[in-house]
Amino acid sequence: MKMRKVLSVLLATLMLLTMIPLGAISVSAADYTYDPDAAVAYAKAHWNDGVGLCARFVSDCIKAGGFTKAYSGSVTTLVGQLESYTTKITCSGWSTTTCLTASMFNNQLSKGDIIVWKGPNNAGHVLLYSGKTNSKGQVLVYAHNAPMNEEPCKPNSNFDTVYALHIPSAPHSHYHDKYVYYLAAHPHHKCYQCTCGDVAANYSTSTYVDTCEICNPPCSHTYDNTCDASCNQCGAVREVNDHTWTIATCSEAKTCTICGATDGEPLGHKWDITIKQCSVCGKKITTEYDEWSDNLPAEITEDVFDIETKTVYRYRDNSTHVIYGEWSSEQTTSTKPTESDTLTIVSTTMYYNYYHYCCNYYDGSYNVDSIPYGSGNQQYHTIRLTYELSAKNVGDKGGKQLYGSYTCGKGFNVWARADQYITYEYKYKTRTATNVVDYGTWSAWSDSRPATAANRDIESKTMYRYKLKHVHAWSDATCTSPKTCTDCGATEGNTLGHNYISEVTKQPTCTIAGVKTYICSACGDSYTESIPATGVHVYVDEYDADCNECGTIRDVSIPGDANGDNSITIRDVTLLQQYLAGWDVFINEATADADGDGRIIIRDLTLLQQYLAGWNVKLG
Repeated sequence: MKMRKVLSVLLATLMLLTMIPLGAISVSAADYTYDPDAAVAYAKAHWNDGVGLCARFVSDCIKAGGFTKAYSGSVTTLVGQLESYTTKITCSGWSTTTCLTASMFNNQLSKGDIIVWKGPNNAGHVLLYSGKTNSKGQVLVYAHNAPMNEEPCKPNSNFDTVYALHIPSAPHSHYHDKYVYYLAAHPHHKCYQCTCGDVAANYSTSTYVDTCEICNPPCSHTYDNTCDASCNQCGAVREVNDHTWTIATCSEAKTCTICGATDGEPLGHKWDITIKQCSVCGKKITTEYDEWSDNLPAEITEDVFDIETKTVYRYRDNSTHVIYGEWSSEQTTSTKPTESDTLTIVSTTMYYNYYHYCCNYYDGSYNVDSIPYGSGNQQYHTIRLTYELSAKNVGDKGGKQLYGSYTCGKGFNVWARADQYITYEYKYKTRTATNVVDYGTWSAWSDSRPATAANRDIESKTMYRYKLKHVHAWSDATCTSPKTCTDCGATEGNTLGHNYISEVTKQPTCTIAGVKTYICSACGDSYTESIPATGVHVYVDEYDADCNECGTIRDVSIPGDANGDNSITIRDVTLLQQYLAGWDVFINEATADADGDGRIIIRDLTLLQQYLAGWNVKLG
């Protein structure tokens, strides 16, 4: 118990000591000027440089825009620092299946705002809004981890909160000068307090330490499943060896039952031509095309099979990022190097260069002999100084202006300016830059060739499908059909055509049309055509008044027609007998003359009787 109390007292004392102010250092946090254009320009230039995770990248972006009040490699720390200076913009209606849109932020986003994704276990992600949206209204952002270059984004299932932080144009002007101390939990982190009570770090004096778990907390890696190789938060790649594979089949490659990844190719069918089926899976070979495959078995030959081919394509779009090596030790040059991502100038020093000749002919200040300038047993000295010597009113046989005071090893202290009077020395460091290709995901195979692009890989392969050649079973040609396969319906040659034989099946009359019927002697097909009516009445003889076909009555003068009824009957004989006997009867005198001699006599009666008896006599 005593030892525990002693440890408690020591720990409390240590915490108090770490919180003791080190002195009231005036740290002005006057109004900052945040330029969102500069922040976005930095993001556009560095979105793929591989330096820092998401929080570090956003910190660098807003710092480039002039905002230095928040800086951290931790999302939680950075957001906590920003909340003292920013306006929070809520986001509603978002989901893990759709990209964020401006309307979800009630159209309040501004260029250079910070979008924040938060989740349990301190999981988080921050992105910089570019100020742009695409045609779908989706906000376009820059980010690190998985590099994003003005791209739409959607939170994944690891996050349950989304909002944005806007840095106002007229922030509160903090003046953090009241206290300065190191945090007990964060020993290298200096904090200052404003008169408003706000406590914040002064990052001009604080140090960001990559290995510090507070500055740069370790990622609590999250993955979609046990097969997922990339962390959803930081993009770290892990080795995955625990796929659960199915067995490859004739038509399907080995497939993971968890994530759907495939490995290798389908085995392909092993066709037994004699039994017309696959010896592995039992699939039958038919006269219908099999599914497309990139494998053409050796036993599939053109003498037995119809084979079709086509070319299919897939592509992947790649990106690159730069991985930088460690900075080298300092190097020195007199020629100013060009600064770049791989070379930084550490310092620049300007030098003033002087020279003189000295020997015992000089008294230390004056040339007292008559030896020509620069000749004789003289020693040549040069010096390089970071400051200028003052001019001296000293005679010199060379006619030069001399300067002092700097004394050489021989005690001579006057100097002439060198021809190259001012020179520079540059100290610099270099580092290597390696372009690393981030390979995209292959698209699905397609019949259409994708467009060529500088960062695009395109692959092609030949696909095959095949079926048994068909043996036709021909039926004979008929009058109406050519020779036809009874299995597939294919035809060959021409139809035979009909062989019609005609017959009049209804004779025409004087007023009614007749019918002619045509019948094919091969198939029995038939059709009819009309025979026009004759238009000619039919009578027994020239004395017949009634048409035998239609009954039409005509006017005729029949010799012997005593009663004038257009017919020769026994009535005419009786009437003529009565007339010749003197009876008072009426006869048609115009037709009663049977022999046509202009007289009505007993001879006419005899001729009528003979006619009616069937004798071969002629009336009229």
